[in-house]
Amino acid sequence: MQYLEKTILFIRDTLAAQPAKYKIKDTEYAYLKSDVADFPLSSPEFTFYSYSDEWVIVFAEGKFKICDPYGIAVTYRVTEPVSVENMQDSEPFG
Repeated sequence: MQYLEKTILFIRDTLAAQPAKYKIKDTEYAYLKSDVADFPLSSPEFTFYSYSDEWVIVFAEGKFKICDPYGIAVTYRVTEPVSVENMQDSEPFG
């Protein structure tokens, strides 16, 4: 649970600091004021890499337009979040 909360706070702060980069719509600004428990992201998926000290948490679903269709990801380096990735332009899995 500690990493989920840390990740949500990192996403919230990053999106609020760089709304143009993440294409935050006027109707989505209210979401950025949500508490961690109510932040509109869901279905977290953790991916760990055996060849790196980096790992990723992807929220597969969310109310932000940038979450459609593949979600939003946070890359960690060991225990610290280092970037938020918009997954809109990703290739489908499988």
